[in-house]
Amino acid sequence: MRLCLLSMEIFAWGKHGGYGRATRVIGRELIRRGVEVSAVVPRRGNQRALEHLDGIRVLAFPHHAPWRAAGPLRACDADIYHPEEPSFTTYLAQWVLPARKHVVTLRDTHELADWVAELRHPSLNRWQVLANKLYEDNPLVQRAVRQADRVYCAAEFLRAKARRK
Repeated sequence: MRLCLLSMEIFAWGKHGGYGRATRVIGRELIRRGVEVSAVVPRRGNQRALEHLDGIRVLAFPHHAPWRAAGPLRACDADIYHPEEPSFTTYLAQWVLPARKHVVTLRDTHELADWVAELRHPSLNRWQVLANKLYEDNPLVQRAVRQADRVYCAAEFLRAKARRK
């Protein structure tokens, strides 16, 4: 079986967050169990377009041009495409590879109040929050989640929010 993880990061090349840690650990453990794992992520720092990390084949696209993820998504040639959190890449994977399985995990679902709070207290700046909102939460992403073969919620306390969304 070939699995492609879609994530905002992969706990390397200067970006260290929860999605990245989950992507790296899940990928590494699946490889230990005999699954062929690729990951498609925005390119960070000195990361090359193709890297290998803990046995995971990591394909990167320019973070400022998410539509260029189509090439890496095709190159994965996976049986299952699994975003660690929905984004424009989730939609793109379904559009480019409609005959493949698409499984989505919701880890940090945002509603309007969450985006407002992030705008009030941005970790970098407000422009970054707005860019994240466009990338992670737009009608194409919402459609991709509704059309996924399976949708999972990583935490019980997020389930109601995920359903509303």
